[in-house]
Amino acid sequence: MQPDHSISVEDCYLRMLQPHEIQAVIAFAQDYVVIDNKREKVKQLGNAEREAGAV
Repeated sequence: MQPDHSISVEDCYLRMLQPHEIQAVIAFAQDYVVIDNKREKVKQLGNAEREAGAV
């Protein structure tokens, strides 16, 4: 079976999560503050780990 190469980037409708959405997924408190611009916030949150007893 050959892969279908007819799909283009314009056919993809995914979006990047916003920092507040990433915080919610990781179960950070709503009042937790990450300081920097949006790109740096995403980078910091991408390296975050929640505590074992946080959930």
